[in-house]
Amino acid sequence: LQANPESAQAARDVSVSLIKLADFLASRGLPGDPEKALAYYTRDLEISERLLQASPESAEAARDVSVSLERLGDFLASRRLPGDPEKALGHYQRSLAVRQRLLQANPESAQAARDVSVSLERLGDFLGNRGLPGDPEKAWGHYQRSLEVRERLLQANPESAQAARDVSVSLERLGDFLGNRGLPGD
Repeated sequence: LQANPESAQAARDVSVSLIKLADFLASRGLPGDPEKALAYYTRDLEISERLLQASPESAEAARDVSVSLERLGDFLASRRLPGDPEKALGHYQRSLAVRQRLLQANPESAQAARDVSVSLERLGDFLGNRGLPGDPEKAWGHYQRSLEVRERLLQANPESAQAARDVSVSLERLGDFLGNRGLPGD
């Protein structure tokens, strides 16, 4: 990348390496690893956003930004320092917004629809675990929307094992959510 600073492929390769390093450090658990992981996730997001800025019509660049946001959100959600949950939620919401724009631009893309369903599920998981007032209702809504997207994908591709699996995962998530919520009728 230093030798070819204009190379989008070189920048994307550096971005992938940063995510791998960040994931490794986030899971290793030695002193100082979380700070280094956060720095790598942040650098990855900066590179991904620059690539998207340079090629705003690139679906690959937009998807890379959404993945970077999601990874950073996952890290912050698991780290749980003061302020991390709010930042994680912001990253998850931004990731969903990017993915929804991609789907809007490519309404026939099964990958774009699946990515939206994954973001909705991720938000449902986060809100379902966070436990603030109003979170369960929001989580339920995200899980339901994710299931709707996945059911449409299965309907459009009835032979797709991935689409069928995704529907079953959504149903399982909804079942787990209701089982844990414990309201009458759940």
